[in-house]
Amino acid sequence: MVQTQTPYRVKGVFLETCNCDAGCNCNFGGFPDHGSCEALIGIRVDEGNFGDVDLSGVKVVLAVKWPKAIHEGNGAAAVFIDESASEEQVGGIATILTGQAGGMPWELLATTLTSLDGPI
Repeated sequence: MVQTQTPYRVKGVFLETCNCDAGCNCNFGGFPDHGSCEALIGIRVDEGNFGDVDLSGVKVVLAVKWPKAIHEGNGAAAVFIDESASEEQVGGIATILTGQAGGMPWELLATTLTSLDGPI
């Protein structure tokens, strides 16, 4: 049986910060400047959908920590979604950000995590 993934599209503001010096080495296959990698990612969806679910206006924060470089795995993450999001929006954006809907970078990042809290 062939499973089809729900099509999605997200356009908005993406802000990322990490504990490395400017130019995050992990994003380019290197190693963190200070041993571990810690990141916060904020997303405000201006336009988008997950299947038939409108994601416009959804606000999300991801908190992630890896004990070493991202590509070495064993990361822990938490997904926080603004309380104004509907249950359908929460399900859609959480499915996207946890890599279950496919697509980069989420599909790849999900493989580096061993624990995930949320969506909260």
